[in-house]
Amino acid sequence: MNNTIYKPYIDWTEKLAITCLDNLSLSEHLEPAAMSLSALEEHTMREINNFWRGSAYNDRYCLEILRRAILQGDQHAWDCLQRCFSGILRGWMHRHPSREAANCFDSDENYMAQAFERFWLATACHDKLEFDTLASALRYLRACLNGAILDTLRVYSRPKGGNSAWPICSITAVSSPEK
Repeated sequence: MNNTIYKPYIDWTEKLAITCLDNLSLSEHLEPAAMSLSALEEHTMREINNFWRGSAYNDRYCLEILRRAILQGDQHAWDCLQRCFSGILRGWMHRHPSREAANCFDSDENYMAQAFERFWLATACHDKLEFDTLASALRYLRACLNGAILDTLRVYSRPKGGNSAWPICSITAVSSPEK
């Protein structure tokens, strides 16, 4: 019996084309709107790494996750964004100039959670708030983290007692003098 397996002849250019196609996943050919969240997350993480290295990057995957989270209110997309951006937030937190003081009052994880909450509230409450680029979304998220840290520091830096230079956020009724 002959155990020889015959393969059809393939020239070098065909072999190169097949090898290139084998190395590309099917999701590379899909539009982001047609991709699963897990595929989008994978591509987003790769593109975020390219972004931080200063390499060419494509932010369309991240923008699709943002679109699903913001416009469609997709909780799974929000979870995906948090996974994609948590490492970046952690890095910003560790390099924040007020980190040492901020950690006296709360943990890094809570500041990060507050930043995501602020980001979510801002996008959920403002229909017109959209991000055109990954960079603009990250700038806004960084501002949310900075706001969470500074607000906490403001609250704890207020003097205790009645003689406070800080305004008290309560409304007092002022009556007009009776004649």
